[in-house]
Amino acid sequence: MRLQSAPAGRPEQIHVLQQYGIDVEINSWLETGILQDPLELGKKLHNGNFQAIVVEGDFLFKETFDVAPKIKFAGICRNSINSIDLDSATSKGVIVVNTPQRNSVAVAEMTIALMLAITRRLTESDSYIRRGQWECTTS
Repeated sequence: MRLQSAPAGRPEQIHVLQQYGIDVEINSWLETGILQDPLELGKKLHNGNFQAIVVEGDFLFKETFDVAPKIKFAGICRNSINSIDLDSATSKGVIVVNTPQRNSVAVAEMTIALMLAITRRLTESDSYIRRGQWECTTS
């Protein structure tokens, strides 16, 4: 089986997949800064003889599945599944999974951090110091 993965994954994770005979190709949009066109992605999957794909930011639409009929598994590395045409995937027999609550802890931590920043007026203090308006009165 061949798997194209947009999120890079840790080497030990890739190694486990390879132990099960899965050929993994990494194409991270985080490295290129470019999301793939759904149709072009489908062509690449077809030409590369991929049976599975894992995406983080890329979209999997009807045209993706139309040109890549061998795809049987799609993993979405996000809570939402609005980046995939579920009806099209289902009609093509593609198993779709996502990662609900993947970022829940990070979101909660950021919320608390922002609440502290607001109550302690951190951005105002930062701007005050960067403008050179702070004067040390203890020296």
